[in-house]
Amino acid sequence: MTQGKFGKIFEPSVTQSTVARWEKGEQNPDRIHFPKIASLLNLSFEEFIEFIEQPISKIEDLNIENKTLTYNERHLSMLKKGARAWNSWRKKNPDVIPQLSGIYLKNGDFDNLDGYNLDYANLAGFRGVFISIQHASLIEANMEKAELTGGSCIGSNFSRANLKKINIQSTRFNRAIFRETNLYKACILDSDFKEVSFEKACMEQIVFDRVDLSGANLKQVDLESAKFTKVQLREANLNQASLKKAFLDTCSVYGSTFLETNLEDIITEKVFISPQGFEGITVQDLALAQFTCLKLYHPLLTQKFVNSYNIEHDFVKYAQLLANRYGRYKYKKKSGSFAFFKYNKINFIDIFVDIEKIDNNLYKIYILKILF
Repeated sequence: MTQGKFGKIFEPSVTQSTVARWEKGEQNPDRIHFPKIASLLNLSFEEFIEFIEQPISKIEDLNIENKTLTYNERHLSMLKKGARAWNSWRKKNPDVIPQLSGIYLKNGDFDNLDGYNLDYANLAGFRGVFISIQHASLIEANMEKAELTGGSCIGSNFSRANLKKINIQSTRFNRAIFRETNLYKACILDSDFKEVSFEKACMEQIVFDRVDLSGANLKQVDLESAKFTKVQLREANLNQASLKKAFLDTCSVYGSTFLETNLEDIITEKVFISPQGFEGITVQDLALAQFTCLKLYHPLLTQKFVNSYNIEHDFVKYAQLLANRYGRYKYKKKSGSFAFFKYNKINFIDIFVDIEKIDNNLYKIYILKILF
């Protein structure tokens, strides 16, 4: 957490420069902030007063790393007033970072956060059981070590949020957004992530078990050492992602793309390319999965592509030879043709070559001598 964000925890908030002076020992916090500091250290007010009166060596006894941030009761009370009241309060108090860490919400109690503005909120250690957080905004929220079970987060925005070591089970996230989100060592079980955008997210050592990632955008995602077990990756985009040292077991990649994907030291077992899912032929090389799938299930289309590719490849090769021999060339947009010219000092074109594409697979070549 930055000094600026830490300062916004307090009411009234303090500036970044003030927090910096606290850290350097140049200034002590005002007594009005003592209760908040005590709660952040998981101490009673009396324990905190006793602590600050002890020698500095006593700091080691606190073991601050093992303390859990506690929620602000006023913030929780405001949260339970409903989305309209909460969002209005957020709009009027843009500098206040909601402190909701460790709260426990469950079905039948307070279980609906649909449409809430939870941007930048501190929800570390948050627990939600059968709750709904649909179409909510959690941009840059802190949900480290949170737990979600049996709920729905359809359409919510978690961009750039901290979801390190989060545990998710039996929860729906269809069409949610996780762009540039930190999901390091997250554990996701038996959940639905269809058409979710994870673009540029950090997902190192993440665990996916019985998860549906159909149509998910995983472009440029870091999935190093990730583990996929019984995962549906149908038509997922993994272009330019890193699957270095990842492990895939019983996964379906029908229609998935792996262009420029880092597959170094990847381990695959039972990776299926069948449109029926977890059955049929398996592949070992993910780089060839898309082509193998097309070859098996769309042979005519594949052959047409290969023929077209070979023609285009030969055309480019011969065009380069002509260009090297006869000078420069240009593409004429209106006629859809390539022309190659060679000039000398007296404006004489000894050879004019025109290559015109007359249909999808045929080219017409004209070689003429022209004098201006």
